[in-house]
Amino acid sequence: MRQLCIFLSLIISVEAVAQTRPQPSMFVFNYSLVNPAAIAAEDYNQVRMGYRRQWVGIDGAPATAWLNAEMRLGTRVDNASTSISKGHGLGINVFHDEIGPYKTINLNIGYAYHLPLSHDLTLSAGFAGGIQRTQFDMSKSIYPDQAADPAAIAQASISKKYAPDLNAGLMLSGKRFFAGLSAMQLIPSRFVDVDENQSTYKAQFLALLGYSVPITDDGSAFLISGVAKTDFANPFRYDINARLRYQALGWIGASYRRDDALGASIGLNITPALSVGYMYEWGIDKRISSYSRGSHEFCLGFRFLKGANWQPKMGW
Repeated sequence: MRQLCIFLSLIISVEAVAQTRPQPSMFVFNYSLVNPAAIAAEDYNQVRMGYRRQWVGIDGAPATAWLNAEMRLGTRVDNASTSISKGHGLGINVFHDEIGPYKTINLNIGYAYHLPLSHDLTLSAGFAGGIQRTQFDMSKSIYPDQAADPAAIAQASISKKYAPDLNAGLMLSGKRFFAGLSAMQLIPSRFVDVDENQSTYKAQFLALLGYSVPITDDGSAFLISGVAKTDFANPFRYDINARLRYQALGWIGASYRRDDALGASIGLNITPALSVGYMYEWGIDKRISSYSRGSHEFCLGFRFLKGANWQPKMGW
């Protein structure tokens, strides 16, 4: 119970004003989760899924599962120096998130258009919209010893709350880099229907940046990427991820999240079509790390390739 109370007090102190949608630490495995403009940015269709178990050992700590599918509709033009692609991208994202007494299911359908500006430069714009359902479990109430708490009673009476969801983004990508801006949860909604309550899903703004440095001609490269997040209510956050890719076989990496965690990751292309990834994170906030055994994240991806030659533009 002491661990639960400490965990909940941290959540309340950090996120009392606004709640943000869950985002995986291995965002390098699915950039469209943080920017809809990345939907179908690659020249092949794919399906990806992941599971994140955060702060193992603390009751009620976040657990998130997600599923993503993307289809590329467009044309590809190759020449002696490079290749450019343009066209439409369609995608679907589903995630299930549990934290304390709350369960959230989100379903988004997305679209992106990729417009080549030159042989090596593409501008992408995308949006994703859908519905989000938040469910409150009274048996896991934040204050189990205060049955008369008005927020808990309000949630118990609602049981399930539905709200619209809308996200949009822009991205500029080249042969060795990509940069993007996105706005998530553009339609604010409250998940505790109590007068003067500040528990809302507010718009979140993200900046995404990545750069690759080729090491050999056979695909080995050093890749660094990062994402910065703010909703102007919670503290400013950013994630930095660095990876070393060996040919097309796989990669190892390290990550840092401001004031939160350090991570180590590994990815493997079992076949050109099938990839797996794993990350372990150590908490650097002693208020959490003293009670937690770290966080785990698993990812699985399947590419529907049209040929044997492929090279992911965004790194994974």
